[in-house]
Amino acid sequence: MKGWTICIEHNNQYRKLSKIQFTKEGGFSVIMPYHKERVGVCFKVPHDPVSFKDSKFEGFTPLNFISSYKASSRVKMTYHADGFVHFSSEEGGAIRSGRYPDGSPKGLGIFVAPLRTPITSGPSIGFLTWGVDDYDLLRHENNKSNFLKVRDCEAKSRRCSHDNFNAYQTEIFVFSHIHSRYIFTDALDRERLFLTFPDVERAFAWFSFFVIRIPNSMSFLGVLTHRVRASMHSPSGFNLTGPTDRRWSLMAMYPSAPKDFPIPTATVDYEPSTINVPLPETSYRRYRVRFHANYYIRTKNDVLWLPEQPLRDEHSTDDLNNV
Repeated sequence: MKGWTICIEHNNQYRKLSKIQFTKEGGFSVIMPYHKERVGVCFKVPHDPVSFKDSKFEGFTPLNFISSYKASSRVKMTYHADGFVHFSSEEGGAIRSGRYPDGSPKGLGIFVAPLRTPITSGPSIGFLTWGVDDYDLLRHENNKSNFLKVRDCEAKSRRCSHDNFNAYQTEIFVFSHIHSRYIFTDALDRERLFLTFPDVERAFAWFSFFVIRIPNSMSFLGVLTHRVRASMHSPSGFNLTGPTDRRWSLMAMYPSAPKDFPIPTATVDYEPSTINVPLPETSYRRYRVRFHANYYIRTKNDVLWLPEQPLRDEHSTDDLNNV
């Protein structure tokens, strides 16, 4: 099955940012093979859907609760049709991956919405690329891949301008078959889709997606690439992030993480002697307690957050399980 190479027009040249490949059962993988860095850091990040939905707290816990792992080679993120999302090796089996007989991940993985009923609140996978002059040039197009070439005029600026941006943010949405009726072909014979999301960016903002079909699936991908301005910790690199299962999300950073992130205490490298031992994780227990008709978020370090609005009824339990 042919994959797709995502390219961006930068300084009048097309640079290759990433590749999308497909799995036999109707899933897809996002790979970052066009940057020179091979060594990076992977994270499993606790996520708090309650505070994320109802307050200014951005949904992620303090940095000391993040589980950090060294990666001696580049990882790819795969989203399987059944909703299993995980990191694995770009090539050669250098990263631990797969599932144990009981279905639990051998490496870094979570279970989210199946692709037949995809996430509807925003993107499923995203990556941030900076120092784009260090990425491989698109010198020729071969028959082994399809090429999505995003022109400079098609990459919109998000909270920045064309003069002060320093990175590109690419977001990959998954759409169910019911949106297929809205797909059209543009002047360059590329499949496109216009949709609006009430909770993404400003209220009811319209987005113009590039469409990528998933073989053996009724769902399809919508790709957005924006210019952004971000704080960087290296001259060039990339971040790769995945969806949340409302408890955890996965993230990878190359070549390294910012100084305030936790230092890796374990590795996701494949080691036969430890493959049957689950990866260590930072313990994190969350509670919600009722106080004056509002909910607070409490962690083990006794930090409290007060949502701006009372939480919805579906979040009425008083105790969240160990996660």
